[in-house]
Amino acid sequence: MRKLFWLPLLFLAAAALSAPQVQVIPPNPTEGQIVQLDFVNCGATVTRTGNAFRVVMFASCIGVFPPTPATLGRLAPGTYTYQIFYADQQLYASGSFVVAPSIPALSPWSLAFAGVLLAIVGVAMIAIVGVAMIARRT
Repeated sequence: MRKLFWLPLLFLAAAALSAPQVQVIPPNPTEGQIVQLDFVNCGATVTRTGNAFRVVMFASCIGVFPPTPATLGRLAPGTYTYQIFYADQQLYASGSFVVAPSIPALSPWSLAFAGVLLAIVGVAMIAIVGVAMIARRT
């Protein structure tokens, strides 16, 4: 019975000593996507200097409220770093991530040209099939 009393305390101590989990959302961001940092917090202030983000948590919300991701915004392609601090300025976590350029499938002009070309080919095919059917009847 006495051993079971220490078991929950052991799990709490292990959780306190484990490395903080920070997740970039989406995992492989591309240009134009909203990027967020997901970690256990109940709100944070985010400041940006160049490609570096400084995030200061208001308070930890372990077991109280659901975690709220810190939004970094829509970012241009490049490598970004982040540092997350507790409210007392003690470092919680740091890391980096890469935002890749988005590769458009077609420009608007290319898409319009492809549409016109498809319409011309469609009309030509209808004309060819029509002529072939008329020739077949005679």
